[in-house]
Amino acid sequence: MPTGAGLAVFYLKGKPGPVVFDLTHHFNPEFAKPFAPGSEVVPLIEVVLPSTGRVGHLSAGRVEKIHRVIGVYSAVDLPSKDAPRPPKLPVVSECPEGMGEQYVKDAGAYPLVRKGETVVFDPARRELTHGALCVIEWHGGTRDVVLTHFREIGGQGEPQWWVDPVNRVGAGTVYTSDGPYDADHLRQKLVGTVVGVLVPRRDRDEPEPIEAAETASDETEADEAAAPDDADPVLAVIQAHAEARAAFVETCDATDKVWRQEQDLDTSDDAMAPAHAVWEAASHVETVAWNAVFETRPTTLAGIVAVIRHAQQWAPGNDGMIGAVDLRDILGSIAADVERLTQTGADNEVCSAEGAASLSFEAYDLDTPIRSPREWNERLSPYTVGLHLADRFLRMSKRELVAAIETLDGRGPEAVLSVLNAVHDTHEEMKALANIMGAAHTRLIVAGSSVIVSSDAKGT
Repeated sequence: MPTGAGLAVFYLKGKPGPVVFDLTHHFNPEFAKPFAPGSEVVPLIEVVLPSTGRVGHLSAGRVEKIHRVIGVYSAVDLPSKDAPRPPKLPVVSECPEGMGEQYVKDAGAYPLVRKGETVVFDPARRELTHGALCVIEWHGGTRDVVLTHFREIGGQGEPQWWVDPVNRVGAGTVYTSDGPYDADHLRQKLVGTVVGVLVPRRDRDEPEPIEAAETASDETEADEAAAPDDADPVLAVIQAHAEARAAFVETCDATDKVWRQEQDLDTSDDAMAPAHAVWEAASHVETVAWNAVFETRPTTLAGIVAVIRHAQQWAPGNDGMIGAVDLRDILGSIAADVERLTQTGADNEVCSAEGAASLSFEAYDLDTPIRSPREWNERLSPYTVGLHLADRFLRMSKRELVAAIETLDGRGPEAVLSVLNAVHDTHEEMKALANIMGAAHTRLIVAGSSVIVSSDAKGT
């Protein structure tokens, strides 16, 4: 039975032959059995596909037995075709003083580093070394763990510096090299040399923070772990944050003295301490899940759009939160992903915001005549009731609002429905008007900037 990370042979129920997976540092032999005798809830074992480095989960209920792999024989020394890989990284339980940490968001450095692991790097070791595993920071601010190689281009010409993935070819995503680089240019991108993998020591008496699921009734979970996933990985990360956010919100009421008073609960510091502890833990989980959204690279334009929508919804509230990625890094991450997937514009350069605006500055062909201020007043007059209601409702506490709705309900269900419709219709109308005003504001800025530039050119 394995007792940690490394290759292992799995014998699965209903499968004719064994399957080889790579386990992660989170694995514990206790995961291979139900939580309690007769329990229908079993752990999910985190595994890695050796062919691609992709991380998946396997229900322990599908596992007959697991054997550790103690050696691998190959008739051909595959690494010799490129360059020998660096030695296996040592495991450290905490980041030493003066060292840095970098979360690994993909399988480009597999098998030295698994997706989702954190490496420790030495920022003092920034000299270029052939075959070293390093942390590189790209122009957009994102970072990757790569190998630095001084080699020829296609085996010909003078050697030059390149950055290469460890996982060069897989049965799924192919991680590509970048270069050639001038030595000084590459040295500027080098953040530090990787010296180990961070695996915090855990108290074995404490339950491991693993996912749990009901025992599978078929082979879907085993098949999911063994099959490539075409879905954009960022979508699952976004969903994970949405769930973490919902769980965090559920903890907020219990830390609110007003809410506790309404529920006739004790509001003393001692009584509220457990609620605050739960709130802090949920807040930390939500922060980690939020950061993961922008550490995961989208593989489709739909994934980038989903990230932008998610950031639009939650960034105003999360910006400035302790431990959360700041707005500048969010925008840099999104811009880098768009650049990576689109590469639009001349010479593969992404159009600037100003360039994109000037290229698409066409007049709208609206089928309605221009309204006078009086006509606009008449157009918006039906929504003044909704604005008035919103103004009143926002000034009410929850208890007052519940009482107001109960009073309306006493007049009949039509009364409540009419109020809801008035607020809903006003909301939709205001959103449409906000879009119109936003487009007009943007055009004024672009056109006004053009006037300023033109005036400067003329010396006026």
